[in-house]
Amino acid sequence: NYQLLIDSEISPDAVDLVRQMCRHDPALRISVDDALNHPWVSVREKPSKLENLISDALWKGEEEDTGSPAV
Repeated sequence: NYQLLIDSEISPDAVDLVRQMCRHDPALRISVDDALNHPWVSVREKPSKLENLISDALWKGEEEDTGSPAV
C-alpha cells in the first residue's frame, strides 16, 4: 500500500523510487543503473531508517551482480 509511504515521513523521491522498483512488469521496472542514479540515491539529506534500508539493499544487489557498487 503506497498510501502508507506517502503518509509517512519518507521523502517523495524515496516513494517514487520504491514505486519504480516494485512494478510487476520487469520491462517497466527501473534498472539497477537507473535506480542508483535516481535523485533519492544520488542526492539526499537526512534519510530515514527505512530509506537507509532501501539504499543498502540497492547497493548490496549491485555488489552481488558485479562485485562492486557502481559509482
